[in-house]
Amino acid sequence: MGLLGWLPLPLAWLLGWLVGWLWWLVVRVRRKQAVDNLALAFPELPAGPTLRRSIQELTLGYIELLHWARGRQLVRFEGWESLAERSQRGHGTLFVGGHGGAFELALLSGSEQAGVRASVFAREVQQPWIARRVEAWRRKSGLEFLAPSGSMSEGYDALGRGRVLVFAMDQRHNQGVPVPFFGHPAWTAPSLVRAHQKTGLPVYAGWVVREGLGRHCATLYGPLPMTGDVEGDLAMVNGWLEARIRETPHAWLWLHARWRRP
Repeated sequence: MGLLGWLPLPLAWLLGWLVGWLWWLVVRVRRKQAVDNLALAFPELPAGPTLRRSIQELTLGYIELLHWARGRQLVRFEGWESLAERSQRGHGTLFVGGHGGAFELALLSGSEQAGVRASVFAREVQQPWIARRVEAWRRKSGLEFLAPSGSMSEGYDALGRGRVLVFAMDQRHNQGVPVPFFGHPAWTAPSLVRAHQKTGLPVYAGWVVREGLGRHCATLYGPLPMTGDVEGDLAMVNGWLEARIRETPHAWLWLHARWRRP
């Protein structure tokens, strides 16, 4: 990881290209899942070029994250002033995110560059040596991580402390609500809508798009038009996510079993 953090980004792009081909031809971890997902959402797109580019940019994004850890600023934040002002005034905010583009790089950059103090639900890293690195990145960025299940009370506490509570809404939730996503039922967590019902706080959303090597743009959207109806609001959120993915299909994380039934 230390060496990759010094790898010039053009060479990192070539490394990502190689990893994409190795994944497609040799390793094939979750390849069938990714092919099936892409065919479900974009039957007109050829699987090979789209998914190899997805793995290439995912690899490049993690190397860029190591460059960020050395102090480089790689993300520009467009339209985040209103959310930063809420955060700095201590007003809690609900936030929709997803696994598009260099999402982890944008999350870690948000506190330093956009002035947004965020808390996000995420799994703990199991490998101790990687966990130590991740913990150092968290301290550097000010990003707070919460357990992905059984921690909603901590989420409400974070909102009470004026933090931005991030929900990754594009992953399957086995106890979720089946809501259309690319025209097919996708089990979607209702916790965001429940939190909005309980607190009345506005819901913003963000998406990051690659603009070049070491250059990304994170755009803020919202507040989203929440109604308080669980299925209606989840359908609206899924529609927003679908629109973002349609803009850059290769940049989404196709490896996840999003449409699998619980």
